[in-house]
Amino acid sequence: MTEEHGQISALSPLKLALLAQRSAERDRAYADLEPIAVVGLASRFPGAPTPETFWQALHDGRHAVRAIPATRWSTDSQAGSAAARFFRFGSFLDDVDQFDAGFFHIAPREAAMMDPQQRLLLEVTWECLERAGLAPDRIRGSRTGCFVGMMGTDYARLTTRDL
Repeated sequence: MTEEHGQISALSPLKLALLAQRSAERDRAYADLEPIAVVGLASRFPGAPTPETFWQALHDGRHAVRAIPATRWSTDSQAGSAAARFFRFGSFLDDVDQFDAGFFHIAPREAAMMDPQQRLLLEVTWECLERAGLAPDRIRGSRTGCFVGMMGTDYARLTTRDL
């Protein structure tokens, strides 16, 4: 046992906690100084399935609001929920039903029950790694992160309405 280790192990639990807190604060202060490299980017936005098309839509001032697709829900005033009868327009992702379950080694039956956001997360994460030129098996254990933003829980409501 080193002398330093012996000194640390002799500290009270309160002093150990304070030492850990100060160490964490120091690490956070230095972390702000470390460079971060964004090497890959992937996204799905209504009307813009790639970061490039999203940027072009922003540049051109285009929006993605359109009539609700017939496959989404009925806007017939006699059918559907109250919300569906009043809303006629929205922004929707295209091709959300094109998930390649086999590529991710997911059984078709399991994929059918997955929240579409989970399927999108898999696809977009994989695309991000491809765009970065990173092989998933080579980054395991590295200081690599994939940062994700998602919203909405419609599918959970739809899958539990018959319970």
